[in-house]
Amino acid sequence: MVCRGDGQSIHSLKLLLEIEEKYPVSIEVIEIGDKPICKELVTRKELKYTYYPASLQSYTYYRLSIAEAVSNRPEAFIVMPDTLEDLAAYVLNEVLLGKLQGLLLDAKYRTAYPQSHISIKAIAALGYQPSKPPSEVWSLLSRLERSTPTILYSTVKTLSTLTLKIREKYKTLQTQNNNAP
Repeated sequence: MVCRGDGQSIHSLKLLLEIEEKYPVSIEVIEIGDKPICKELVTRKELKYTYYPASLQSYTYYRLSIAEAVSNRPEAFIVMPDTLEDLAAYVLNEVLLGKLQGLLLDAKYRTAYPQSHISIKAIAALGYQPSKPPSEVWSLLSRLERSTPTILYSTVKTLSTLTLKIREKYKTLQTQNNNAP
């Protein structure tokens, strides 16, 4: 599980722990961000925890930081805390502008986005303090959502399709490289 010091991370971590407590799995929490807000919960549950202090300048930077943190674990299954708006902001503000490096995380590792259809507003309504995308992107998302309510879901679906295609291409290239003389 990856956390980034916000309400989305706490909510996602609690969901993961609630679901996985019935199974014999090993959960490791990596927190990358300004402050380690998940540490207390992780310590109570006696999970392995690593904190990397970092200022999260962009979604791409965050995703590359995660890839670096798990680089010695090629079989890692990464649970991301991103909500519907987080993923839509990532697509609109970075992927569509050509910042594709962050997609390497999804190409190299198995990733899951259990909150990809949950709104930041819903997380806030549950009493968590979510972080919002940059103000100009948040404003754009709000305007788009009012004019076309399904736009955020469509954007996340597009990201999922793009990620799947990149993952397939990455695995094909990896296989070709392994079979090369």
